[in-house]
Parts: sequence; structure tokens; C-alpha cells
Amino acid sequence: MIHLTEKAAKKIQELLVKEGVPGTAGGLRVGVQGGGCSGLSYAMRLDTQPRDRDKVFEENGARVFVDPKSYLYLDNTTLDYEQTLMREDSAHFCAACGKIQPLSGDSDYFAFFGLPRKLTIDPEDLERRFHQLSWKLHPDNFVRDGEHERELALARSSQLNDAFRALRDPISRVEYLLASAGMRREGQHKQQAPPELLEEVFELNESLDELREARQRRTSADVPAETATVRRKLEAASQNFAEKLAGVDAELEKLFAEWDQANADAGTRANPGAGPGAKLTEARAATLGRDATNDAASDAARRKLLERMNEVLNRRSYIRNLVASVQKELEGE
Repeated sequence: MIHLTEKAAKKIQELLVKEGVPGTAGGLRVGVQGGGCSGLSYAMRLDTQPRDRDKVFEENGARVFVDPKSYLYLDNTTLDYEQTLMREDSAHFCAACGKIQPLSGDSDYFAFFGLPRKLTIDPEDLERRFHQLSWKLHPDNFVRDGEHERELALARSSQLNDAFRALRDPISRVEYLLASAGMRREGQHKQQAPPELLEEVFELNESLDELREARQRRTSADVPAETATVRRKLEAASQNFAEKLAGVDAELEKLFAEWDQANADAGTRANPGAGPGAKLTEARAATLGRDATNDAASDAARRKLLERMNEVLNRRSYIRNLVASVQKELEGE
């Protein structure tokens, strides 16, 4: 059993509200990982929902998620806000001795900043976290601690910069999310024109060829007139594709909101109204069966959202490259 004091529960609720995570869905994820002066250290971050095998504990209106392995070490723990377990930087420093920790092999950029895996992020909050961690993880702070700690600080500082670059921009943020799900690899597939744009792309390529051919016939008296006509066509096409690019960005924003909501909804269904000691009645067993079915459907829905975002990103990348190619040709005059 994991217990929460009123102060710890209140702080968790405040953090969830700040991150836009429904309190009925999200909670504080607490775990144990290798490292620290005793060989183990605590790790914690906000999460939008529990995982399939998590133990979920609710007390004083807040929830805690613990994976089965970590629970072996954390059983009968009481979390209080004044304790070091509640430090925002517990993912980087040992909760017991305060020493900097090595990076884990499955480190996550969202968790690095103590954020849930949401695609809608407050940029000012992200920048605040970045500057705080930049100061705390700067290698100069570990000169007296020894070469090993300084190397750990260098590694964490490097990943901090990588994580900030990935998460500060919405496009690179969703690229990272898709890559971490194994759905996006740069250069893995040759870009192809989206079916709905084939005709427009064909006309655009024809105009580009006309412009290049006109440049090669610079001795002809008709070249200036030909070039001006083609340029106007290309400028109109470029404007058309730029508008399509804006439309794709708006479509992505909607998908971001759907992703965040899908995660929140999935968390709401997890462990609905059942306390840690609830009896497994026949009715409760039926409810758990329905919950398992709902969870599977929710996972499938989120996978579908990832696939849709991947498809829209491919379309966006193709259109962006078209616009860039046209601008390059127009500026080459």
C-alpha cells in the first residue's frame, strides 16, 4: 500500500491542474531505478494514466501509479510533500543523497522535464524547466564531486539540450513521439505525392521545367516574356501550396488535442471508483472485463491517432519541400 498525506495529495492535484491533466485520469508515477548511493534511487513524474500492470492507489483525492517491480521496494511507503521524494528533479538526482544519477537506457524526453506525454505544452513552462535544469545540471557544479559526477552532468546536459530542441517545436515534438513509438524513421521511405495533390504537383513540375528551359534559351528575344509568364504561374502555385501547408498545420493541431484527450479519457476509465481494497464481486468482475475491453479499444484508438499524425506529417513534409523548391527556383533568376 502507498499512502499520501494531505499535503502531498494537494500538491499532486495542483501539478495535474497546471499540466492540464484531469485529476480523475492522471496521477503521480513513482518508481525505483538503478543508481544512487544505495544502488537504487527514486524516480517520479506526472502521468496521464496508469499502465496495464500498474498498482493504483488513491488517497486524499490524488492517485499514485507504481509498476509491479518498484512496488516490491515501495510497499508501505508514505509520500509527504516535504520529503525529497516530491522534488521536481528527482529523475536527475538521488532522493536519498542528492547525487546526480546516470542516464537510463530508456530515458524519455517528456519524463526528462517531468512532463506527461502530451503534445500540447506550455512553451513558457517548458523554457522555465529548461533553464532550471540547465543551472542544476551544469558540469561546473560538480567540479568538487569528482570526474565521474562531472561526466554524468555532461551527459545529462547534452540530453537536456536534445530534449529541449525536440519538445519546444510542435512539429519536432510529434516527430519525437512518433519515432519513440517506432512509427517514424528519417529517410526510411521515399516521399511520394499525396494522391489528392497529384494533378497540382504535375502542373507545378511542368511549370518548373518551362522555367528551366526558358533560362537555357537566353539568346531568344521571347525569353523575358516566357519567363515572366511562368514566374506568375509558379508564384500562384507557391501561394496555393503555402495555404495548403497552413491547413495541414491546423489539422495537426486538432490531432494534438485529440491525442491529449484520448490519453486523459483512457486514464479516466482506469480503476473507476474502486479503492485498493475493493472486493471482487460478480458485478465488479464484469466491470473489470468491460474495462479491459475498453482499454484495448483505447490503445487501438491511440494507435490510429499516431498513424493519422504520421500520414499528415508526411503530407506536410512533401508540401513544405514543394514550396521550398519553388522559392529556390524563383530566387535563382
